[in-house]
Amino acid sequence: MKYCYACGTAMSGNPFYCSSCGRSYDVKLCPRRHANPRFVEVCSQCGSRDLSTPQPKVPFHWKALAFVLRVLLSILIGLVVLGIGLEILRTSVGQVLFLLLLLFVATLTALWFMLPTWFRAVIHWLLKRRGHYNEQRPHSSLKYLPPQEFARTLVEMRA
Repeated sequence: MKYCYACGTAMSGNPFYCSSCGRSYDVKLCPRRHANPRFVEVCSQCGSRDLSTPQPKVPFHWKALAFVLRVLLSILIGLVVLGIGLEILRTSVGQVLFLLLLLFVATLTALWFMLPTWFRAVIHWLLKRRGHYNEQRPHSSLKYLPPQEFARTLVEMRA
């Protein structure tokens, strides 16, 4: 999720440009999408002078405030969950359910480590490949482009 500080638009995913105002996020991009720092006038990789306009810089105090608010909200949610959990554990039914949950997690963990190492490696490989298939692999229905690149070309065509 990215937020444009120039126009106030929130974008899902990881876009290069704001779809509303056309500014880039925190960097200057050349037509070939080489990322360059905000202060440069020429692309460091291809030499192009046609660079995008980055969104305004976010002041440090706003970043610090956002961090503090996230920490305070996390602490508040943690305290609420802890309070609810303690109330549930005070009842005998809650204690039995908690013990059953612990037993279930312990059983799954023991079963996982009883699997042969090669089988666990295959499972890890399949899970990583799934991410590759969904995010990076070109699809014929998307004009043989990866999904993120296809979405970016659609946004550019509409602009």
